[in-house]
Amino acid sequence: MLLSQTRRLATRNFLSGLVVGSLGGGLCYWALTPSLHTEQSKPSEQSERELGNGPAAAPDSNQRWSKILQYGEPRAARPVARFTNHMVGYDAGRKVPTWVIEHIDRNTIKGEANRRRSRFQPDPETAALFSAMDADFKRSGWSRGHMAPAGNNKYDQRAMDETFYYTNIVPQDFDNNSGFWNRLEIYCRNLTKTFDDVNVISGPLFLPQKEEDGRKYVKYEVIGEGEVAVPTHLYKIVVATRPDDRPHVGVFVVPNAPVPSHRELAEFAAPLHEVERRVGVTFLASLDRAGAFDLCQTHGCRLLPHDQVERPYIERRLAAAKTQEQLDRAWADFKRRRVSYTVGSLELYERRQAELAAGRQEL
Repeated sequence: MLLSQTRRLATRNFLSGLVVGSLGGGLCYWALTPSLHTEQSKPSEQSERELGNGPAAAPDSNQRWSKILQYGEPRAARPVARFTNHMVGYDAGRKVPTWVIEHIDRNTIKGEANRRRSRFQPDPETAALFSAMDADFKRSGWSRGHMAPAGNNKYDQRAMDETFYYTNIVPQDFDNNSGFWNRLEIYCRNLTKTFDDVNVISGPLFLPQKEEDGRKYVKYEVIGEGEVAVPTHLYKIVVATRPDDRPHVGVFVVPNAPVPSHRELAEFAAPLHEVERRVGVTFLASLDRAGAFDLCQTHGCRLLPHDQVERPYIERRLAAAKTQEQLDRAWADFKRRRVSYTVGSLELYERRQAELAAGRQEL
């Protein structure tokens, strides 16, 4: 189905069904049909004149501007930054990215690059005044969430290292980061099995919530001395293409909170123009939106099962445990993450337990 065919339904659903808050620990989500419709307004003559693009200004304009800007023109800290395989629009006030765009294909997601050789650090080209720091996240209760995932850059160690710059990081709920959001990232990588090119734009949202007085408020936590902003939601825009076919587009908005494993990705679909309105940025400006396909209609938007994603992660922690305490904490994750373990998982635990006990006896 073409995305343009679902425009009216999407807009109506958005106006009546958008849930941006949670009550009593409940889940917040956008249960919407995606739409790519957006309207571009032509700047008025007045706005063009204000931008200096309209009719010639008064003769003394240069003198006026020399007075207005006599101490310099205000400059954004680092509005846009390009890296090996991603590009960032940066919000220096909140110390998080506004958007991160990347490209993945069958080649970028495989290779010898290893995240163990990478480390979180400030972007060296961003002034410390405008950057998150390691200390901001320490004991904050929030994880360091990649917008361009490290796993999308296995082809090149430098490209992977750059995803660990704080210009690519937001404070993210731990369970969300390793759970639903991780499954969404894997979904994007798996699209390369069907499509030649996958372009992804990801970023944070700070959405309002209606309170008891009937008014809407935007409220979010800040962490650390740097007061790094914790987003209420995260968005991801996906464009999958192959030769001789129209683009397939999906837009998703996910709460920055634990998401139950049974939730379907399509439940979090959102209209592109609403994400643009919230972010304040026009995305996919060169895309023929009317001719694009709805990714969830054509590809299903099916995530890998929760256990299939989580179990290997826990088993890697079991294998890497260096103490009995670390081993027991990893094993407890089966219960905490609601993941069923297999006979192989239990055998791995018992083998590592015996190996650690033998090591203690040798000492």
